[in-house]
Amino acid sequence: MKVHYFYSRKYIGNWFSVKIEAIQEEDVFYDKDNKPGKSFLYIEVIDTMLNKDPEIFQSVSFKIEFGKNSCHSPGFRTEKELYDYMKKDSYERFKSITRAQYERIRKMIFAANEKQRYMDFDLVSEPQKYAIHVL
Repeated sequence: MKVHYFYSRKYIGNWFSVKIEAIQEEDVFYDKDNKPGKSFLYIEVIDTMLNKDPEIFQSVSFKIEFGKNSCHSPGFRTEKELYDYMKKDSYERFKSITRAQYERIRKMIFAANEKQRYMDFDLVSEPQKYAIHVL
């Protein structure tokens, strides 16, 4: 069993987005003639987006999917297909990384999420107490 690790990040103004994926490779047999091939299954996908300046605008998105013996698959049959898609064709334009890099980035994502884990309701203004009339 081999595991492939991918990383993508984007900066747009104060917005910071990071996505990491761990994909397990397995040897399988396709077709009636038992032709060998590969199968790829997602082990873990972490997608987060946050604002770098929560004083101005507080918004956090944190999504994690993981599973042992998952059936969620990108649908590729060769390692070349997987890497071509992840590096060139996917919207995120992933980079291949090592397991150590993956775990370091994962730790940083969880630390950032811990800082802004939930909404600070003191930052939310009270609802308006007047009516607006449209002419």
